[in-house]
Amino acid sequence: MAGFGRLAFWGALFVVAVLVAAQSAVHLFVVLRLHRMGTFVDLDRSNGLPDIVSTIALALAALGAGAVARRESDVQRVAASCLAAVLTVLTLADLFHDGAHPSSAKGWYVIVFVAVAAALLGVVGLGAGPRCRATLAVAVLVLASSFFVTGLDRLNPRFQRARGEKTAEFEIVSKEGLELLGWSLVALALWDDAFRRRRALVAVPTGRASRAPAPSRRRAA
Repeated sequence: MAGFGRLAFWGALFVVAVLVAAQSAVHLFVVLRLHRMGTFVDLDRSNGLPDIVSTIALALAALGAGAVARRESDVQRVAASCLAAVLTVLTLADLFHDGAHPSSAKGWYVIVFVAVAAALLGVVGLGAGPRCRATLAVAVLVLASSFFVTGLDRLNPRFQRARGEKTAEFEIVSKEGLELLGWSLVALALWDDAFRRRRALVAVPTGRASRAPAPSRRRAA
């Protein structure tokens, strides 16, 4: 039993893809063509529009984990509750612009929380439906790619470029785009599974009722 309908699920994926592509295109146009940095649509600006959208995606993921926890029991419920708490902390960190940067103490804390979130997603995914597990697996890979892009300038001096240069701007676009896509996929997968569990709970009594013996006509008579 699926959570969202097929049309709704793929429609949500399409909206996420369009959003990621739109913010990337606008950023590159404004920075590389108009030569304006620090605007409201700049992906590298705190409190900018892309930053707000990323925080909303994280918040939706935290709410989705909470929705899964309410419909689970035992170990899965504990894992989903812990995941909701960790994602809430990451949402607050994103809100206060504490990113996963190894150059600062707070950045290392954020990295640890992200790693814990990835592990908890694996545990929650064990009790999820096939579509949710596949979506979460892709989301974890996308987020790992985002961290890899973030560290490119530390791995190779060729990526140590100033703002306004194409290499630096494409690195920013890749990092922010992968991050938004990853957390959006996490939110979509968790809400999809929460609705799946809700439908399963509603269907159980109905299934039992359908298997109950019909009353005898002779008794009724």
